[in-house]
Amino acid sequence: MKRIHLWLGMLAMLGPAFAQAGIVITGTRVIYPGEQREITVQLTNNGDVPALAQAWIDEKPDTDNVAKARSPFLLSPPVTRVNPGKGQSLRIRLIEQGLPQDRESLYWLTVLELPPKPAEGSAANKLQMAFASRLKLFYRPKGLGTLETGIGALQWKVQGDELVCTNPGAFHITFVGISLDGRDVPLAKGSAMVAPRETLRLPLKGRAPGSANAVVDFRIINDFGADASHTARLSP
Repeated sequence: MKRIHLWLGMLAMLGPAFAQAGIVITGTRVIYPGEQREITVQLTNNGDVPALAQAWIDEKPDTDNVAKARSPFLLSPPVTRVNPGKGQSLRIRLIEQGLPQDRESLYWLTVLELPPKPAEGSAANKLQMAFASRLKLFYRPKGLGTLETGIGALQWKVQGDELVCTNPGAFHITFVGISLDGRDVPLAKGSAMVAPRETLRLPLKGRAPGSANAVVDFRIINDFGADASHTARLSP
């Protein structure tokens, strides 16, 4: 899950009163099983003041405005007030047909927490921020099997100075750690993802294996948002 700070005001000479995000989303990713009519995502306000949350789903990971968002899902409510210590469920329903049924589809759920209106006369010495949390939303059609099956189908090869991972399966696989013969393979931004029927190429930077059937150790993010360790060998 990504958390983004959106600046809504300017710092005054007296210094800011920094805000902290109060809205928390249960889980770090959302799985939408194709056989379900709708799913829910739980929000909780752990702050001390009421919070206004705006949510949207988009096919792109960097959409910062609900007006630009495009997806085949209906999200309700799109804007909601959550009182301190209370929760709110977001309902998500697929309303358009035509998504691939032989593999997952990836979308992005954004929840933007809008800052409370400052007290009268206090706006001049405060820095207002909006906190946006962004999660991956996977639409998973019925009959794809398990994520473990998809992980076991990954194919690993070394081509030139790159480690190549081919994903012939139906699942998006997110890596948070990869090593080849015990030596770490760098991941941009600490993670990397290979989509269904796609290939991931990772520069080895002088870390070429000593044998053709070298061991690949890797950690992935499972459906519960936890790390899971796996081992494979280079394909012949």
